[in-house]
Amino acid sequence: MRQMIDGLTADHRALEACWQHLRGVLERIAAGECVPLLADEVEVLAACHERHMEREERDLLPMAARLLSDEDLARLDHAMRGRR
Repeated sequence: MRQMIDGLTADHRALEACWQHLRGVLERIAAGECVPLLADEVEVLAACHERHMEREERDLLPMAARLLSDEDLARLDHAMRGRR
């Protein structure tokens, strides 16, 4: 379980770093700057996010459903939706 949580936490950090980079590029574009938005960077973020969501749904959620109360599950669901 610890390994799964550590892996998901590492995913969150990597996704946040990728998003912050792309957000900066998008903000510069929105401000009228001519900066490249690399499709590869967008695709990497999307693919990493998709793999992460699959891991959460496949590994974390079934375990959480067995261990947590309905109230705790609702909070977890809310937190996950907020990140997506």
